[in-house]
Amino acid sequence: MIYTNEMEQNNNTERPSDKLLSKQDFFFDRSELDMQRTRGVDVLISNLKRYRKNYKLSQEELAARSELTTRCYGQIERGEVQPRLETLDKLSYGTGLSLAVLLTENFEFPVQLELDL
Repeated sequence: MIYTNEMEQNNNTERPSDKLLSKQDFFFDRSELDMQRTRGVDVLISNLKRYRKNYKLSQEELAARSELTTRCYGQIERGEVQPRLETLDKLSYGTGLSLAVLLTENFEFPVQLELDL
């Protein structure tokens, strides 16, 4: 039998009620999880576009720096696909920014960033 935290904190010497947890107590609301995932991808897309414009790079140039095909990079920037962790790592390498920075909303890019072209 699984008891809630509230029942464990009960100071009575009596046995806690037999209130069981339901499935809803264990599972996330899928729509909420999808919204969070979509928000993260939206922030990534926005930062990639801003990065490219800030450093005057084309999609082809950033794709090459990230060791991705131009088609793959374009699909990511258009929001057609959700990149895997391996792809996010390549984007981090290609931009010279950490993944945490790429996923940070309203991040201000440094004025001078050394780009090894």
